[in-house]
Amino acid sequence: MKKKTVLIITVQKAPNFGACLQAYALWKYIEQRGLDCKVIDLLRPYHKGFIYTKGFDPLNKYERNWLLNIRIKYIRPFKRYLKKILSVKKQKNNDGLSKRVLSRYEIFLFEKFNNNISYTKTYKSIGDLYKNPPKADIYITGSDQLWNPTQPYSLEPYFLTFVNNGGKRYSYATSIGVSVLSEHTKKLFSKWLIGYDMISVRETEAVHIIKSITNKKIIRCCDPTFLFPGEYWMQMATDRIIKERYIFVFSLDYDQRLLEYATSIQNTNKCKIISYQTCYKKTDANKFNLEMIENVGPVEWLSLINNAEFVLTNSFHGSVFSLLLHTPFRVAISNNRGSRIISLLKDVGLEHLLLTEKNNNPDIPEIDFEKSDSNIKHMSDFGKNYLNKILS
Repeated sequence: MKKKTVLIITVQKAPNFGACLQAYALWKYIEQRGLDCKVIDLLRPYHKGFIYTKGFDPLNKYERNWLLNIRIKYIRPFKRYLKKILSVKKQKNNDGLSKRVLSRYEIFLFEKFNNNISYTKTYKSIGDLYKNPPKADIYITGSDQLWNPTQPYSLEPYFLTFVNNGGKRYSYATSIGVSVLSEHTKKLFSKWLIGYDMISVRETEAVHIIKSITNKKIIRCCDPTFLFPGEYWMQMATDRIIKERYIFVFSLDYDQRLLEYATSIQNTNKCKIISYQTCYKKTDANKFNLEMIENVGPVEWLSLINNAEFVLTNSFHGSVFSLLLHTPFRVAISNNRGSRIISLLKDVGLEHLLLTEKNNNPDIPEIDFEKSDSNIKHMSDFGKNYLNKILS
């Protein structure tokens, strides 16, 4: 009997730990069920070789206020032009480490991990994908923030509008990542979602938003990384990287609160503070006695979480893997990632782990991981049942 073919479209081959791990998890679960599954290798603007297709533009300008659009469209290009004609060169590491370019070895580590996944041929442009779309029995919009209208690339392909062979269309735990959509975006989402046979999203807010613009039944499922237990991810992690006891600060953007909090509990717990070398400056490292580390890929990142005494983060997946690997943590809200983090904490009954001005006692919180594991198993079983239903 011929195997069913499944194609996933998601944020693939990204230099981002959570994105890599969620893409792997969804692909691996389906592959383990004996189906012929691949991830569509559609390049995005930051991928080498990407080719722009006219008419497929980001929606983010419709989600920003008029002043920010003016800054992005006119002021920022003018500043870049001035720097160019004045020969002002931006140093990669200048006084600090923000927006650091990945080293060749780090690129290798990401590529090594991503090569575990099976992919279609590479589509360098959206136009190429629509002109010659891959054929399958089932198409799935994967997880991560594929429907977040603030993304800096076109979202339309992630609504499977390129499918033209009658294949079934589904989504699994797709994230919107924001609490409000503009009227322009709502109209497009409504049109693009018509062809879906079933829709699953990740956040509670996303259920209400999508339901209001489609009149379809919307199902909420957990992130695909929850489809596998903590033991699975623990076995994937590398050996311990830091020999001493440490607090791991993992921040997706500059957040001094995390460093201040880490410092407040460092002495009483006799731990060093480490951070992946991304967004903090050299001056922060000196001020907060912070040790920067580099040459970290997805499995090394898992090791850093797994072996930490405590994790401080503003990352959704930083929270997810702290839960799965039973590492005490606190999480802060930063930028537009609040809805999915709050939904996650409510799901596992750990809302007290949200770091706020009122909830910032300088201690490592005690966590009933047995209770959170029970809640995660319920979420995981529900997600598996949904996937098994659409794949059968």
